[in-house]
Amino acid sequence: FASNPGRAGMEPFDLQRMLFAWMKSSQPQMSPDSGDGREGTAVSRNASSHRIKEVVGSQGCGLLWAIGEVLHGESSFRDLDSHGQFALFCVRLLRAAARAKSEMKMLKERSQATLKVSLPGSFHMKRTISTPDKIETEPSIASAGCIAALVSNSQAAIIDACRANGKRLDWETTKRNRLPLWIRSEDLLRKIAEEVGQSIYKTHRNIMECALFFIAAGNMHLLRNLAATDQSASCWNM
Repeated sequence: FASNPGRAGMEPFDLQRMLFAWMKSSQPQMSPDSGDGREGTAVSRNASSHRIKEVVGSQGCGLLWAIGEVLHGESSFRDLDSHGQFALFCVRLLRAAARAKSEMKMLKERSQATLKVSLPGSFHMKRTISTPDKIETEPSIASAGCIAALVSNSQAAIIDACRANGKRLDWETTKRNRLPLWIRSEDLLRKIAEEVGQSIYKTHRNIMECALFFIAAGNMHLLRNLAATDQSASCWNM
């Protein structure tokens, strides 16, 4: 994403311009045989849609949509070094892909609910098919993004981008972005561990759920203060 000093005239966001150029070139063209062009446009649009689905599939279409959403929105890529730009792109791509997946799941559930509406006088046969349980793993940032963040000098800005709307980091966000794997500063790691512990305690109000993070942060004073206000049975057992 960053400009290459070895190539004169090279500017940042070449990938963005290439993506927009590709999107522009893939726009449906009007057929010369059609009268006003509407029929030819519709045919070309359907052909392009089927071709994209055949090449990349539904998951690939969702990924392309997420890439376009990340590149189209306002960003602070120019304030980072080249490695930080790539790492920040991976962070935002993961967030956009998760949002697109959630929206697709909601649309699928709505369509299934619409099909389940029974007409008057109709009946349904319910057939149960036993299938092995699928273990769905939580998506995480790409390994290349972790390596780029590891060697980047803009780690603080990348961590700020991992926060959702400026909120505290929670354990899911920390695990999804693999923060402990690429943060070099031990002080920053302790700060994040304390931040995650505070987020967990705010959600569950149980000191046993977050004690490990405060111990990792080395903040035993805060751990004792929170334990003194915790009235749960697990705290008394501890």
